[in-house]
Amino acid sequence: MRNTVVVAIGASREALRSPVYALMLMTALLLIYNYPALAIYTFSEQMKMVVDSSMATILLFSFLCSIICAYAAVGREMRDGTVLTLLSKPVGIFQFAVGKTIGVSLAALWAAATCSAGTIISVYVAVDQFRLEMTLFFVALGSVFAATLLGLAANYLRGASFSEASCLFLLPITIVLAISAWTLLPAPEIMISTVVRALIVLMLSVPVFATLSGALAIRHEFVQMLVIGCAVFVLGMMSSYLFSGRGCGPLTSFLSNTAYAFVPNWQFFWVADAVAMNRPIPWRYMAKVACYSAVMSALIMFWTGMLLGKSEVGSERHF
Repeated sequence: MRNTVVVAIGASREALRSPVYALMLMTALLLIYNYPALAIYTFSEQMKMVVDSSMATILLFSFLCSIICAYAAVGREMRDGTVLTLLSKPVGIFQFAVGKTIGVSLAALWAAATCSAGTIISVYVAVDQFRLEMTLFFVALGSVFAATLLGLAANYLRGASFSEASCLFLLPITIVLAISAWTLLPAPEIMISTVVRALIVLMLSVPVFATLSGALAIRHEFVQMLVIGCAVFVLGMMSSYLFSGRGCGPLTSFLSNTAYAFVPNWQFFWVADAVAMNRPIPWRYMAKVACYSAVMSALIMFWTGMLLGKSEVGSERHF
């Protein structure tokens, strides 16, 4: 257990130190902050557009972030053969697989949580279809700049990684700003509790993304991971339609049901319609989605361990 925790912490820190990770996180956050201005004068649809666009950004960014983190934490070590250093110590194959996937999941969840807090801020910025809360908007933009300054200070004073320090500072700053907006500003048109629950459900997709990316990183290069991941993403978004098996024969229906069971269904995590209609999301549904995410992540993690045991590691094959 201790070895798994150590591997997970190392994998998450390695992902956070990637400059691409920090650049993508700040870009996604700035996009979310600017959605209220882009959606102004939309005839009472501003709040819906802000929430939908922000959730879509979080979903897409989590997908790309998981692939980048998995390639940095798993794929690069597989290509360089440095994974043999860990496997030569008392670290088993499944401990390595579980630790790496948990570390990638933590890094991707850190980014998704930061963007989710930014979504709450954007909801308060979008006061109505003709007016924005400009003070909060500029403070939100300044918080990103403040996180980069704190990262520069940590790099200069303590020799810490600029990317890691900036990303670590960004989440608490964004959460404090979101809580301050919730406490001090008037309530928006949409129920904040519904938005928070929708964001929690959306973040439950991140472990599935991360474990899938870790499995792909064992055998494939980055471009191949991106292509296969995009295919799985599109199939998962359309699985309810593609694998319905309605009006088909027994064999086709069996194959459709099998594909539906094994391809992650990302629609389970997308509850933007409930937010748009201002309907509360039941806790029972959130529990079901959490169980689905845990089962899918565990199955993919087991598959990752099986692939790792039969993969080329550096110039040797580790069984």
